Amino acid sequence: MQRLVLSELSVSGDTETSTGLAQVQRAVQASQRCLVITGAGISVSSGIPDFRSPTGLFHQLKQKYPSSVTNGRDLFDATLFHDASMVNVFYSFMGELRTLIDRATCTPTHAFIKRLDEHGKLLRCYTQNIDSLEKRVGLETAFVQDEDA
Repeated sequence: MQRLVLSELSVSGDTETSTGLAQVQRAVQASQRCLVITGAGISVSSGIPDFRSPTGLFHQLKQKYPSSVTNGRDLFDATLFHDASMVNVFYSFMGELRTLIDRATCTPTHAFIKRLDEHGKLLRCYTQNIDSLEKRVGLETAFVQDEDA
């Protein structure tokens, strides 16, 4: 089994980018099936910020609601529903995120993963994304049991 971690590829210049992409192409061609693991970074170019970067959602939340949000995780803790003002912040945030998601389009990375699927190379795509862009590009996002099993 060959393991290729894209974030470990050097892609700082055009030649290095081409070399990195060629390395990915060779790895995909040489493999029977690929396992893809993604995070929020693949959706950033579509206009959906990630969570933890200096310009990410957690930072934006702390700037917008400095008296309510000290940590981005505050909005993802069930105890927030004990505080009416935090509930309002949560639903405002989710509404804004929903608007970003509705405006977003699938990225080249989403299209690449879909092509892997179309060519029978995709074993599974694991994602922690909540934007559903994988589903929008036509990837199956649920575990489907084989009917022959």
